[in-house]
Amino acid sequence: MSPKKQYQKRLPTVLPPAPRRAPREESLAPPTESPAPRPESAATTPTVTAPPVTPPVTPPVTPPVTPSPAPTPGTAVAERGSRRSTALLVALAAGLTSVLLAVLVPRLLADGPAEPEASPASPPPGLVGATPQESYVETVVRPDGKLMVRQWIRSETPLRRISLALPEVPGGATLSARRVRVLADGNRASGPPTITGARASYVFDAATAVQVSYRLVGAVQISDSTTGRALALATKLDLRWSTRPERETRVVRGQRVLALACAASVDEAPVPCGTASPDEWQVELSGPRVADRVIAQLDLG
Repeated sequence: MSPKKQYQKRLPTVLPPAPRRAPREESLAPPTESPAPRPESAATTPTVTAPPVTPPVTPPVTPPVTPSPAPTPGTAVAERGSRRSTALLVALAAGLTSVLLAVLVPRLLADGPAEPEASPASPPPGLVGATPQESYVETVVRPDGKLMVRQWIRSETPLRRISLALPEVPGGATLSARRVRVLADGNRASGPPTITGARASYVFDAATAVQVSYRLVGAVQISDSTTGRALALATKLDLRWSTRPERETRVVRGQRVLALACAASVDEAPVPCGTASPDEWQVELSGPRVADRVIAQLDLG
């Protein structure tokens, strides 16, 4: 017997072999994942779970019921700016009106109101039905004593020119005519708007009806003896054209007119003339007396 075989026979007596285990059956099975924890073990072993995804809920489409959307901040600012601009324009207009009134009112009080440019197609009642070569003069006495004069003339032959001059008055009074306007058949004639000295001429196209308007300044003389009494030394300008009128009607209107007097010249003593009616005096002049100077006695108290 060889030495190796002898060792194998003696091995059980020296070190008995360890008992062999049968292999586990589960070790031969493929590995499996650990089961999910039970609900009661969730408190001891926390796990991170993604929140559930909820699909968005689309609200039902409802038509708008608001009549107009609320203004945006920009719109509100624009509206406030517009209101401020409007208020500023109103304030500026009020200020400009005050300035104009402050400038124009004293001038209007000094010069008197502007007379409307009446059309010869609408003559005064005293000239309706009048024959050619007739004249009508209307003098209005204002409460402050200023005289506003309008004169209409009718001519049988067409006229192309008239002239105006300041009348002669006693005592050396200084007269002037302001805002002189001449209309020939409704058209404005060319000529000076103010007469202070020499006779002034007014030229126009051929016309048979002429209207003249102006303000007579310096004609009223205040009495030194009787308070409130005054005398209008003249009531019209000296108007001349190619022929002399056959008849002229003079009317002096105003609540403060007391009487009229007429004189052929500045050297002749005036005599009472005319007739009175409510708020006016009237005198008819014809023939050689058509150019008489008519004087008015006034009460300005």
